[in-house]
Amino acid sequence: MFDRILFGHATFIDCCQRGELKRTELDDLIAAWHSSTSKRPLRECIGLTVEEYEQFALDGKFIEKIIDSNI
Repeated sequence: MFDRILFGHATFIDCCQRGELKRTELDDLIAAWHSSTSKRPLRECIGLTVEEYEQFALDGKFIEKIIDSNI
C-alpha cells in the first residue's frame, strides 16, 4: 500500500492532497516504514523539510497544517 512512498518518489503529503490517502493513515505509514527495508528517511516519506519534521515531532497536528497549506 505504501510502496510508492517508501521506495519511490511519492510522499504522504502529496498522496493526501491528491485524495489517494487519508490523514488518518499516517500512523500506518510510520509503522510500515519501521518494518520496511526502505533507505528513505521517514521525513522524506512524509514529505517534510528538516524544519517541518522538527515541528511535527513537537506537535503531531502540525502535519494537518502542512497538508492544508499546500492544497
